[in-house]
Amino acid sequence: MMTESIAPLTAAGGSLGRTLSNTGIAAVGPATGAGKTDPAPRRLASACAELESLFIKQLFEQMRATIPKSGLLGGGSTEALFTSMLDQEMAKELAARGGIGLASLLRDQLAGQEITKVDGNDSVGRD
Repeated sequence: MMTESIAPLTAAGGSLGRTLSNTGIAAVGPATGAGKTDPAPRRLASACAELESLFIKQLFEQMRATIPKSGLLGGGSTEALFTSMLDQEMAKELAARGGIGLASLLRDQLAGQEITKVDGNDSVGRD
């Protein structure tokens, strides 16, 4: 994908294409606006879903902590690692299917906020 965008620059004999390929930066053509979508709403939705997934994982871990240990499976670090990974995957799947509604609430709340770049990081500004 990146080599396709750099190919016209290197074909013209310029060193810009070599510089871009070494830095990992893809060349961008002129913006026409046709067929372009703003990635900010998708990034916001993704970030909200990820936050909901993390919250659900914490809920699972806290619920699991209330269950008394039976000693049936032997416990240990392997079981702790497995249950942590299981909780994480179940939380991701639950969040992907709509979760508990936290992602949609966050997305609706933050959608009206202005997102600005500060020192290379995205931050939400107040209106």
